[in-house]
Amino acid sequence: MLEINRQLLDARLREAEAAADLQRAGVIETQRGLLSGEARELMKMITISHLSNTVPRLCRNFLSGLFICCLLLRFFVKDWIGAFAVLYYSTPLPILAIFSLVLGLIWRFSRRTRLAKFYFIFALGCLSVWSYESFSLNSHAATPSNLKLFFWNAAHNKRADEITDYIHQFNADIIGIVEAGTQTKKVRSAWKSAFPGYNVELLAGEMALITRGEILSKESGSLGRRGRFNLLEVALNGEQFHVLLVDIDGDPLRSRAPAFAPLAEMIRAYSHAKLIVMGDFNTPLDSVLFESFRQKLTHAFERGGVGFAETWPVPLPVLAIDHIWVSKKIDVVNCHLHWSRFSDHRSVVANVALPLDRP
Repeated sequence: MLEINRQLLDARLREAEAAADLQRAGVIETQRGLLSGEARELMKMITISHLSNTVPRLCRNFLSGLFICCLLLRFFVKDWIGAFAVLYYSTPLPILAIFSLVLGLIWRFSRRTRLAKFYFIFALGCLSVWSYESFSLNSHAATPSNLKLFFWNAAHNKRADEITDYIHQFNADIIGIVEAGTQTKKVRSAWKSAFPGYNVELLAGEMALITRGEILSKESGSLGRRGRFNLLEVALNGEQFHVLLVDIDGDPLRSRAPAFAPLAEMIRAYSHAKLIVMGDFNTPLDSVLFESFRQKLTHAFERGGVGFAETWPVPLPVLAIDHIWVSKKIDVVNCHLHWSRFSDHRSVVANVALPLDRP
């Protein structure tokens, strides 16, 4: 009997020990589970923290790289390469100055003081270069002028009375208008009645030429499917002029080069004459596409401009895209740009002279 009781006691002891072992194993597993959960939470927090630092840093680096590319494009590549032209046209120096200022603030808030100062200096540099290149005081008021030229993009303004009243105040001899509006019979009548004593010619491509002289001939055509031109011969004050009126498409994704090729041909053909080229070229003045113009013509604002050269968009123009050019046989006395509430383009007014010693 004693032997049986001892065996039962040993069995119960073994069961108790086994139960204790199982309990200890469960506690360990629970602790391991808790530790594993805490590790996962810690890793998650580290990952989120890493991403929260990495994404802004990548954005800052991307914007900084884009700015440097735009700066190099502006000063060295320009619009030589058609694929980069849209970036060149959309980043004039005032825009680059704002871009650099924003980058400086971003790096300043990131506690990168040296980089912030770098971009602040670039912003000032862009503004300084823009002011130097754009601002002119080249008026030659002492030289008498005998011809006043006027060009304006009227921006499809349907109020003919507002447009004509604005144009009248300049008392110009040759007036070129683009985006003059749909040429209905009513519009034609309104334009002609508004300019008594002038010859008014409404032209293809919603353009108009108004002059005190006599229009001897006219020709119109396409500029490589990138715009239109009208070429007119005008007799005025005993002189004969050829007036080339231009309107190039403003699509930023399309190269202007196909439009400039036929223009360069016409300029070469008529450069020996008294040629006046005026229009909305939708191309900034520092574009490489104007190099062929500079060989034969004089830019009115570069020669006699007063103030800043930018013409679009009003009220804060940052691009000089509206131009008057004249042949070497015509002297520019002065050139002014004027504001109005009727269009997003500034008008261009140039006083020119015909030297007596040049036939």
